[in-house]
Amino acid sequence: MPLLVRHFLDVNNRAYDKSIKGLTREVQKVFLKYDWPGNVRELENVLQSAAMLTKKDFIDVGDLPKNLRDQAVLKRRPSFPDKENLSTLEDLEREYIVYLLKLTRFNLKRTAKILNISRTTLYNKMNRYSLVREPRPVKGRPA
Repeated sequence: MPLLVRHFLDVNNRAYDKSIKGLTREVQKVFLKYDWPGNVRELENVLQSAAMLTKKDFIDVGDLPKNLRDQAVLKRRPSFPDKENLSTLEDLEREYIVYLLKLTRFNLKRTAKILNISRTTLYNKMNRYSLVREPRPVKGRPA
C-alpha cells in the first residue's frame, strides 16, 4: 500500500501542481484499517480528492471523504490527561465538541450526528461553552 500511495501522490502532485509529501500518521492508520472495497481504484480516487482539497504538505483526516473521516473519529480512543491534570466532564465534552467541529469543518448537522444528539442540543452546548460558529463565505462575495 505505501508504494501505491507514493505513486498516486506523485501523479497528483504533478497534475495539480502540489508538493504533498505524504499522509499524517492518523490517515495512515485509517488507510491500513479500511477494507478498501473499491480496491486500487478507490485508493486512487480518495488520494486524488484529498490532493485537490489539502492546502498542507501532508494529507490529513479532514481532507478525506466523509466515510473515512467518520471512521477515524469512531476508531479514535480518547486521550485522558495524567493524574496531575485531571479535567471535569464538562471540559472533556467541550474539548471533544471543538475537535469534532474542526474535523467536520463546522458542519453542525454532521457533528450532531456523530455525537448522536439533535442540532438544537448541539447549539445549546455550543452556547453553554461559548463556542462560536465559524462564518461560512457567501457565494459570490469575497471572504
